[in-house]
Amino acid sequence: MFRTRLALLVVCSLAASLAHADITNITQGTTHPTIQDAVDNANDHDEIVVDPGVYEEDRISLGGKPLTLRSQDPLDAAIVTQTILKGNPQTIIYAWSGEGPDTIISGLVFTEVHEAPAVYVADSSPTISHCTFQGNQAWENSAALIVHNSSALIADCAFIGNATPTDNGTVRITFGAPTFRNCTFDGNDADGGGGAIFMTDTSATFEACEFRQNTANVGAAVYADLGCQSTLTNCRFLGNEAVHYGGAVVVDRDSTMTLDDCRFIGNSTGDTGAAILVSRGSHVTVNNCRLERNSAAVAGGGIHLDDDSVDTCSLQNTIVAANLPDQIVGTYDDLGGNAVGDYAAPPAAPANSCPEDIDGDGVVGQSDLGMLLAAYGDNCP
Repeated sequence: MFRTRLALLVVCSLAASLAHADITNITQGTTHPTIQDAVDNANDHDEIVVDPGVYEEDRISLGGKPLTLRSQDPLDAAIVTQTILKGNPQTIIYAWSGEGPDTIISGLVFTEVHEAPAVYVADSSPTISHCTFQGNQAWENSAALIVHNSSALIADCAFIGNATPTDNGTVRITFGAPTFRNCTFDGNDADGGGGAIFMTDTSATFEACEFRQNTANVGAAVYADLGCQSTLTNCRFLGNEAVHYGGAVVVDRDSTMTLDDCRFIGNSTGDTGAAILVSRGSHVTVNNCRLERNSAAVAGGGIHLDDDSVDTCSLQNTIVAANLPDQIVGTYDDLGGNAVGDYAAPPAAPANSCPEDIDGDGVVGQSDLGMLLAAYGDNCP
């Protein structure tokens, strides 16, 4: 049921069909038996290319080197889906020796890690791009990625079908100010909080990211906790589901979050705050956003403000409509230009886009028709 831009091919078929795969330092013109051997023998700014194949190698340390580790072509989805690094069952790559943005990991698939995150970044800020994290499970940690005290850039990556039984999320972010750009989080699950993202005390930024059909006990897409100061711009939250509260986003314990040009559509929760829940001294700024057709079993179909104060939420140029059983619970600071009610006029399509694509997901379909019907309601003119 998971939508994948970079769908994994069957690993067994690949192992059988790819009889020979090379790991090549194309800067030096040398081949290596393992990725770690290639890294150990690399000079600064060397480029290591991993041929299509299935590589069972873990605990690869990048050693603080500015180098590129990539598939043959990170921009070719067919190549990326065939360049698979399997955990056995530990973390596959560590970047924890002061790596900077010139350390680049690109166009690889990370899968089948069962005891730790697939990639661990700490006190370093590498660039991770065009990678897929799929089917990882961690019993006591984040399943796909840990980013600690880092300003790493994670761009054009897909996180698909990862799971953890803890509060650590598919991706756990602590401290630092990493940037996630144009990433997708699809069908990830956490038994605790943050099905896709669990973050504490960080200034993380998310740009043009999509969170679709993630699940968790609380905060199914994003759980921001303990003094986070995060910014999300042009992000989409579609069909995420929490067992208890925070169907899409939870902002908790003295955290702040700015949401700009984001859309929350079809998220749900078994308790309160289907789209956004704000709690315990936290504040959310919502600007130029749309929260529509979200559903909470108890209250706050759109937004639930646990602290009933205007210091909790600022709302501007935002549509909150057709949510169940209500739109906003709690007092918010109305900065103008808002449409809050059972129904609101269908918003104009973004510039240079298809006007029929109302929900902005790139597909004209049932979701767009449902939004149109919800906007007009069931009363005849």
